[in-house]
Amino acid sequence: MTATTHPVQANAPRTAFIVIFAVAFCHGINDIMQSLLTAIYPILKDSYGLNFIQLGLLTLTFQCTASLLQPVIGIYTDKRPLPYSIAAGMAFTLVGLVVLGFAHDYWLLVVGAALIGFGSAVFHPESSRVARLASGGRHGFAQSTFQVGGNTGQAIGPLLAAFVVLPAQVEAVDGQRNAVTAGDPLPQSDLRVASNAAGSDTRCTRAALEAHPLRDRRGSATPVAGPAH
Repeated sequence: MTATTHPVQANAPRTAFIVIFAVAFCHGINDIMQSLLTAIYPILKDSYGLNFIQLGLLTLTFQCTASLLQPVIGIYTDKRPLPYSIAAGMAFTLVGLVVLGFAHDYWLLVVGAALIGFGSAVFHPESSRVARLASGGRHGFAQSTFQVGGNTGQAIGPLLAAFVVLPAQVEAVDGQRNAVTAGDPLPQSDLRVASNAAGSDTRCTRAALEAHPLRDRRGSATPVAGPAH
């Protein structure tokens, strides 16, 4: 009898489930912050007096930075992997949300939308590569788990806008109304607006009285003569 020898098979790489779930969780957080932008469009429209053209340009800015930049960043990270770009992408998205929260005009809203989109473009290529490296050959499982994290974040974002952002805005408006009712001093800009409005009302009232046909030159009203008896 001749003994047959079998080649020694190399150990297959193990699936790093912790890494896959961690990347999926980060994907969910990233997409939560992204989906908040479109979810608060009604609030932005009412607060800043935006029209649909301005909202469309806001969406165009976000989508161009979030989508068109991804292949460019993916090509670069294929040549030079940047593991820290996952955290950097989420940081850019967070800064974009902060800019949106403190924006005082439309162009700052555009800057905030661009930062959110840029954070998405930086995050996705490297995070999907990390999920594939941690798959241990189970590429379908790793990619699907990574995608579920993002879809879950997109679903939670509008809920946070409805149950967190909107009540906070209503509370802020009520607080301003209560402050005015209690007699707290208004900001200088509000005082100027109120003063101008009061002055305009006073001038209109004086002009109406002077134009009244029953006023004499001394400024007193001339009584209307009753019917002759």
